[in-house]
Amino acid sequence: MSSAPTVSSGVMDLIILIVICLLACAFLLYVLLQWMRDTESKPAGRLATGDEGKQGDSEKGVGRK
Repeated sequence: MSSAPTVSSGVMDLIILIVICLLACAFLLYVLLQWMRDTESKPAGRLATGDEGKQGDSEKGVGRK
């Protein structure tokens, strides 16, 4: 009887490590794309600093045409 060729333990460890690294990279790429798509849909607003945040909308003329 002929036996099937066996893979040494070091090569098998390397293959498992490469597969885990590829899966991790694919996951991180997926997370990055989801994060970028999420930030594109929500425009960043300007943060109020100092007295700007205390002014009402009527003083700024917001909503007027």
